Amino acid sequence: MNESAKLTKNWGGARKGAGRKSIDASKKRVSVTFALTAETKERIHQAAKAAGLSASEFVTRWAEQL
Repeated sequence: MNESAKLTKNWGGARKGAGRKSIDASKKRVSVTFALTAETKERIHQAAKAAGLSASEFVTRWAEQL
């Protein structure tokens, strides 16, 4: 085996600590689908924008207050 082959021998493959870290199961988000009127959807988006949040985060925070 020549010298350059020895240097590249460890390239590629799985590496310890590499990749996306898993999310705590209690914080994992799920998709939900439901129907709203266009007016209601727009009100949610406008309120979320005014609060500086995504619509998802806005609805999540609202639901947590129930």
